[in-house]
Amino acid sequence: MAAEAAGGLPHAAAFVEMVALATEFHDMGKLDDDNQRVLTAPTGKPLPREHVDAGVKFLFSLRSHTASFAGMLAYSHHRGLPDVPAQQTRPKVEMWRGDEDSRRFPFVATIAHTNANLPEYLRRHQDALRVGSPIVSTERYAPTALDLRMAMSCLADADHGDTARHYGEPLQEAPKLLASERLAALDDYVCNLAKQEWGSEQERERTGSRQVLYTDCRNADTNPVLYACDSPVGSGKTTAVMAHLLQAAANKGLRRVFVVLPYTNIIDQSVEAYRKALVLPGEAPEQIIAAHH
Repeated sequence: MAAEAAGGLPHAAAFVEMVALATEFHDMGKLDDDNQRVLTAPTGKPLPREHVDAGVKFLFSLRSHTASFAGMLAYSHHRGLPDVPAQQTRPKVEMWRGDEDSRRFPFVATIAHTNANLPEYLRRHQDALRVGSPIVSTERYAPTALDLRMAMSCLADADHGDTARHYGEPLQEAPKLLASERLAALDDYVCNLAKQEWGSEQERERTGSRQVLYTDCRNADTNPVLYACDSPVGSGKTTAVMAHLLQAAANKGLRRVFVVLPYTNIIDQSVEAYRKALVLPGEAPEQIIAAHH
């Protein structure tokens, strides 16, 4: 997944190395004896030892750019990406260590336990995988915030997928875009809206204007990589712009359409409209149109 996500990045190899390191070591603390007793006899009990800190400590100790950012990903894999300035205000020996907000695992005790047991965790890790110490790149690497979010997605998706496999749960395949089919459904939806009786002459005139905008957007040239559609509120941009995006996706073989909107209420309104207009027979609307606030 990292290799696919890195396509076109100027430091693709460093990106893949960062994700690979985070993936391999993020759960190394589960090798603790206390955690192993729970994991080898599944009772549903929570792990008695904080399991994130060990991988973070090891990755930062490698002292490379890719490993340090991998350590940041490992630190984040349960709590989400961190507030970097807040971490930098912590004492150096505590930076990126433990879980400073945890009530179950006091971070000072967690750090001490990790420091005492890390060599044994590493030995067990290498014995299990039959590998030696990782060889890391010395290349300078400074991923963007978007790169880190993509890397975190690779790690989390793989982590959840492996957990599902372990418990015998079927992995859900992401739905196909089916751009041409959804565009046809959108055409029908807009056509039905145009047939409705709106009452006043002004409303009927506005419906005609929406139809013109929709047709122009739908039939616009999809070769340009950037377009602006400057239209007022109520002109039907929600469906018109989507028509162009689906046409572009069909012509260029794209897999997804992302719509970024400024307010949660506008997101909700658009999601409602798209679920009415784009979902094909037999599909679950929530799986086809996903809202991320």
